[in-house]
Amino acid sequence: YYCFQADYNKNAHFHTEAISSFFFFFAMRFNLTGNIQHDVAEANTEDVKKEIKTFEVPTLLNHSLSFAQSKLSGYDVNIITLGEGDNVIDQYPRENSFVSTNQKVFLQLDTQGYLMPDMTGWTRKDIAGFWDVSGSGFKISGYGKVVSQSIPPDTYVNRDSEIEVVLE
Repeated sequence: YYCFQADYNKNAHFHTEAISSFFFFFAMRFNLTGNIQHDVAEANTEDVKKEIKTFEVPTLLNHSLSFAQSKLSGYDVNIITLGEGDNVIDQYPRENSFVSTNQKVFLQLDTQGYLMPDMTGWTRKDIAGFWDVSGSGFKISGYGKVVSQSIPPDTYVNRDSEIEVVLE
């Protein structure tokens, strides 16, 4: 359990995922987790060994998808592409922003539409990044991580689509 005190910010939860990942790694690495069953500890071994890195995002705009993928290949991020084009026309996070290991990087390749990704397990921060790049409308209910979405994965959608997601 961890907490911190700060001024009210309705978007504060966007900034906590990297912190909670760090504390999880720290607690597991230094065995601060109390009595853990061996099967649980073994299941999380890969997460413990994975180093959490932070890096500055380069500009990927007007570059080919293969160039963008090669630039991001060493950072262990999840690249989500939107559209069928060959060149990056928008990106989130923006250039000079910082991202951490396992964070999602959204690359828009086409303005006409895209195949809906499976958003199960996404955070509000992930949804905000997706919304920023896709331009689609979102209706979000609940708190936590995505458990359902109104448009099934792999359905073709465009900017006029409104996507409803439920978080728990």
